[in-house]
Amino acid sequence: MGSIQRKREGGSQVLRYVKITFLFLVVLLGGCWDRTEIEEVALVIAIGLDKGENGSVKVTYQIANPVVGSNLATGDVTASEVITLHSADIVSARDLANISISRTLSFAHAKSIIVSQELARSDEFLPIITAAIRDRHVRRELHFIVSKESAEQFIREENLTLEVRPHKFYDLMARRWEETGLTPYSTLSRFYSITENDGDLFLAISATRGTEETKITADNDDYYAGEVEKRSSNQIQMIGSVVFKKGKIIGELTGEETRLALWLRPEERADMMLITLEDPEDPNKKVTVKVFKREKTNITIDTSHDVPKIHVSVPLLVEVLGIHSNTNYVTNLDQQSRLKEAFQAELEEKVNQLISYTQNDLKGDPFLWSLRARRNFVTVDQFKDYQWMEKYEQADIHVSFDLTFKDFGQKLHPSKVEKIKGEG
Repeated sequence: MGSIQRKREGGSQVLRYVKITFLFLVVLLGGCWDRTEIEEVALVIAIGLDKGENGSVKVTYQIANPVVGSNLATGDVTASEVITLHSADIVSARDLANISISRTLSFAHAKSIIVSQELARSDEFLPIITAAIRDRHVRRELHFIVSKESAEQFIREENLTLEVRPHKFYDLMARRWEETGLTPYSTLSRFYSITENDGDLFLAISATRGTEETKITADNDDYYAGEVEKRSSNQIQMIGSVVFKKGKIIGELTGEETRLALWLRPEERADMMLITLEDPEDPNKKVTVKVFKREKTNITIDTSHDVPKIHVSVPLLVEVLGIHSNTNYVTNLDQQSRLKEAFQAELEEKVNQLISYTQNDLKGDPFLWSLRARRNFVTVDQFKDYQWMEKYEQADIHVSFDLTFKDFGQKLHPSKVEKIKGEG
């Protein structure tokens, strides 16, 4: 009994020493020796990258003005300050900026990184953007945007009438991107991951502030950035996507093609899209529908042969909003069936054209189907030996759409337009 009592006392004494040591370490390690006051920090909202001279990169920082939106703001206060300088990379440019900025630059609240097409098409781009990803101060969830003009011009010529604080513009735009599907989900982290895996094409957000080559079309999403005819104090347009292969631009997709690409991906989805399709009863008229994608796309890939076989089924929930021809699709089940078949045929035709473009021109897979193809291989090396990127060019692909009509809006019967015209 005495030996047991001594062991218990010895154990409790060791535990007491551990507690004292822990408290001692807390006192030593705790403190604010590395603190930074908020008044000493300049918050960067957006980062711009352009091709510089003599092997340098032109870095543009859009820095938020903390006074804007507060009681201290006056009518003459600008929402942000923009500074541009030449440097070897983003990391060294941050320190170089302090030759004229008294505060320490912080990327903690940065929302977007804008890259010019000129830089993204060059061989210098991949090393530059890789250096940014390595820097622990740069958030990997930055929205990755490619501008047709220089990134400096894109940032400097912003005219955000509706937004007092510029960072809110990027926050709200990101939500709209997810809802409409007119631009892809594009972040710095995703660019690095897809480029490193070397199995798929990466889709980045396409943007411009110019409207030199506008066009007018009955399809509300078949545009490249800069083609939308609009009148506004804010000339920025973000629609469609820029296609990257092995870290370099190889092509572009319209807003419509981007939406189709998102539908075909395994996990990604846009919650709701408004689209217009041809009316089967009157080809000169359009039917406006709201499309929901509530379930994952069903993808089956057979890689047991040299030519992979891919079967894709896209489940969509459709709400009909506008019937320009006033055809009775609500209560007439035969016409409703023809409308469904026409929608399926039109979507499948557009998807087949997109797939043909990716196989023959882009020569790569922008739909992230390699993520499903990997499941057919035991090891990563086996998948790499299969050479998915090359096999995709000859793949046998079949896509179908499973449409379900949700409702036809709040009106049961079509409007009697002809009768109204006659009475007028």
